[in-house]
Amino acid sequence: MKKLATSLIVFLAFAALASCAVSVAGDGLEAGFRNPPAEAGIRCFWWWLNSNVTKEAITRDLEEMKAKGFSGALIFDADGSGQRGNRRVPAGPVFASPEWTELFVHACREAKRLGLELSLNLQSGWNLGGPNVTAE
Repeated sequence: MKKLATSLIVFLAFAALASCAVSVAGDGLEAGFRNPPAEAGIRCFWWWLNSNVTKEAITRDLEEMKAKGFSGALIFDADGSGQRGNRRVPAGPVFASPEWTELFVHACREAKRLGLELSLNLQSGWNLGGPNVTAE
């Protein structure tokens, strides 16, 4: 009888702990859904059309992303602006040139300042490479 009572107490204690764990996990899930952490936040594709960007525009864009609740952006440096009969966007610095790299570093610093995650797509399809990459 004593063994049965001990087993029953252990079972009830385990059941109580399990229900508390489920409740805590459920509360955490609901709280995370209502207020998701930054790593689960929304990000956007950020097109640098034909590398036509400036430091001022970079800062403004990133500050607006932060103000709108974005967690980060993925830079696509590509052209394609002349598709479907549109006027081409004037060219900015050549991809991966020192001038372009300065803009990219500025974007990284601004993203860090604002607590945003920034990444770069290296396969834009238009200007992959850089002035220092030879045909060989």
